[in-house]
Amino acid sequence: MLLAEDLVQEWLIRKKYFTVKNLKSTNNKEMDLLGVKFEENREANLIHVEVSVHHNPIGWLCKFNGSFTRDRNEQEIKSAVNSWVVRKFKEDNAVARNQFSPHANSNDWEMLFVHGNLNDKIRRELEHMKDLGIKIKSIREIILDLQEPTNNIRTGGIGKDISDLITIYSDLE
Repeated sequence: MLLAEDLVQEWLIRKKYFTVKNLKSTNNKEMDLLGVKFEENREANLIHVEVSVHHNPIGWLCKFNGSFTRDRNEQEIKSAVNSWVVRKFKEDNAVARNQFSPHANSNDWEMLFVHGNLNDKIRRELEHMKDLGIKIKSIREIILDLQEPTNNIRTGGIGKDISDLITIYSDLE
């Protein structure tokens, strides 16, 4: 959902990250969001965010043997999640990510997955993602954080308008 990516990008911008969206690596793989934030001590915080927000999830997030819907045992879940993490956060994407920030290496990047509504299957997958070092955040957490006062930070991010509408909606009686 592209709108969710825009909201996450706005959230990163408000957290003082410089962002790039939909950076392509080889084989036409795409990274949803990369962010770089420079701290006062000149250290750089680097984040790679993948976003998958669904209102009514019916199957698995990670494909296994070409399927998103059939039953899986625990080993198949782990295998599907591992393949997904490799495809999204490692291999070609890690090379392209490091070219984006040439002084970084693979271990310098925080990896974050943003999700929407969950079913029991996806909850099981998220547990395995955490085991692989992926941080997990819901789009709800992002939206709530966007509603916090920002000391009048004004951005030109695409997600700003929808973020403002959500804030207005939540303030209405």
